[in-house]
Amino acid sequence: MATVYMSHRPLITTSEDLEQTYSQGSVNDITFQRQYEELGQSVVSLMREHHNHQEMIITLRQMIENRAEKIRNKTLLLRDMKKQAGYLNRLYSSPYVVKATVPGYREFFMEIIRR
Repeated sequence: MATVYMSHRPLITTSEDLEQTYSQGSVNDITFQRQYEELGQSVVSLMREHHNHQEMIITLRQMIENRAEKIRNKTLLLRDMKKQAGYLNRLYSSPYVVKATVPGYREFFMEIIRR
């Protein structure tokens, strides 16, 4: 799990809150410090559990790959959100959108999509 620092909210530490924050598009800064701390704690517990070092190394490699995949997915999600925001900014600054009123923006966009 990542810890997300928001300017207008408390820290978000659950994956559900993080997904909700992503969907709202209000992520300001994301740190993965907590993930590394959790990984370090997992390493210590694995060292206590496994006397077979080869088995421990395989387990650690799987854990690290899983964490890396989660970070990659979040990075891709943020990149897609930035692209979408850029597209909406360009669309909003176009002369067509200037004609749209704020209360009817949904209908206006649906009309653009239908064309």
